[in-house]
Amino acid sequence: MSSIFSRLFRVIRIADDIRSIVRAFKLLSKAIRKLGRPSF
Repeated sequence: MSSIFSRLFRVIRIADDIRSIVRAFKLLSKAIRKLGRPSF
């Protein structure tokens, strides 16, 4: 039972990391667009 919960918490933590990375990429692309460079 505890192993399932620990696995779930690990998945949630990984998902949170991915979400923060995606947010950082969005901010970066927005900044690049603001600078006038063509986005890739």
